[in-house]
Amino acid sequence: MLSKGLTVIRTLKKNKREITKEFLPHKDREIKSFLFAFIKDFTIASYVSKKNKSVILVSYMHHDNSVDESTNKPEIILQYNSTKVSVDAVDQILLDMRALNAYIIQQGRERASKMTHMTFLKGLAKSLCELYMKKACYNQRLSTQLRTIIATALQICLPTPGEPSLV
Repeated sequence: MLSKGLTVIRTLKKNKREITKEFLPHKDREIKSFLFAFIKDFTIASYVSKKNKSVILVSYMHHDNSVDESTNKPEIILQYNSTKVSVDAVDQILLDMRALNAYIIQQGRERASKMTHMTFLKGLAKSLCELYMKKACYNQRLSTQLRTIIATALQICLPTPGEPSLV
């Protein structure tokens, strides 16, 4: 990618064994502190945003430990934040396109159907969540109130404690 002039900034999951413990969140790291590691053509940065919480990024674009003086945040973090909104927007557009394509296909199969696009989207969202919501109804760690709300939304009876899961 570098040979073609393309660069990447991305977050890393903290469970990767390649990440040393110094970069992971722990109680001894000061809030708003940062660490950098430089390996060949890329940089790894760890920034403590809150107590016991760090953000770990890798960049093929940054090659130093530059810090913005006004925010006291590493440049790598600021660059990532400024571009992630665009990535989220593209992801949303792709999702919208897929949902629209599914609606068009559904309308083509059921020519007599007068289902509106919004009704289709609500049904799609419900069908995508339904299995997880049913499982939540059986999760005894959730409050009875929350499980009742979920069961009501699904228009099913709340399972009694100890009842075997059907999902």
